[in-house]
Amino acid sequence: MLFFLRIIHKGEPLGTVYVRSNLQPHYARLTADIMIALGTMLVLWVLALALTARLQRIISDPILDLASVAERVRNRQDYSLRASKRGDDEIGVLTDGFNRMLENIQERDAKLHRAYSDLQSSELRFRQLAEGISEAFWMTDPDKNQMLYISPAYEKIWGRSRESLYAEPKAWVDAMHPEDRARVRALEEQQRLEDGHESIYRIVRPDGSIRWIRDRAFPVRDASGNLVRLAGIAEDITERKRAEEKLQQYAEALRNLSR
Repeated sequence: MLFFLRIIHKGEPLGTVYVRSNLQPHYARLTADIMIALGTMLVLWVLALALTARLQRIISDPILDLASVAERVRNRQDYSLRASKRGDDEIGVLTDGFNRMLENIQERDAKLHRAYSDLQSSELRFRQLAEGISEAFWMTDPDKNQMLYISPAYEKIWGRSRESLYAEPKAWVDAMHPEDRARVRALEEQQRLEDGHESIYRIVRPDGSIRWIRDRAFPVRDASGNLVRLAGIAEDITERKRAEEKLQQYAEALRNLSR
């Protein structure tokens, strides 16, 4: 850098000041400072990037693992899967809670499977018993508006299909002999809330033949004592009735002979 300055005193030039300076060292020092600053910024940026990546793995990886386990549980319905715990921080607490939830669901699912298996076994035993007897076992709702179950013996005794009775539960009453319907309905209403009732009535089969039925009904109550359904056994006693009629005829004949 060059610098000139003329010196004048009372209008008369006295001389000239000449200054020459070399700024190259200053430029070099400034350049070095700038490079150091840039280098420091670069190092800090790299460290920040590395720290961010590390923190991201620490935070996001456990959450992604939880999401992956949840997805596999949903797709496979396998509640025995567990998420890996990677620490005792908030994510670790969340992982523990997630695993406990899976454990509870697994226990509940196992209980449901056992209950369902027991129910299937009970239902199988019930059907084997109900379908192995000659009497017709039936079960309805309390108002007899829905037939819940009717055993195969119904088809043999009534001469009608079980499907028709499931479709129209009132067909049970419609099959009664017209002279017995009112009496049986009145008896059922009178004994509805008792521990059970028995009625004897006639039915008319589709072929016109008449059969005598002995029908015993029992209330089924829940733990609170509320009536939840009705169950019963209907027995064909036609042959017994015929035998009784013959005995009555014999007794009447004997009485006539003894006069």
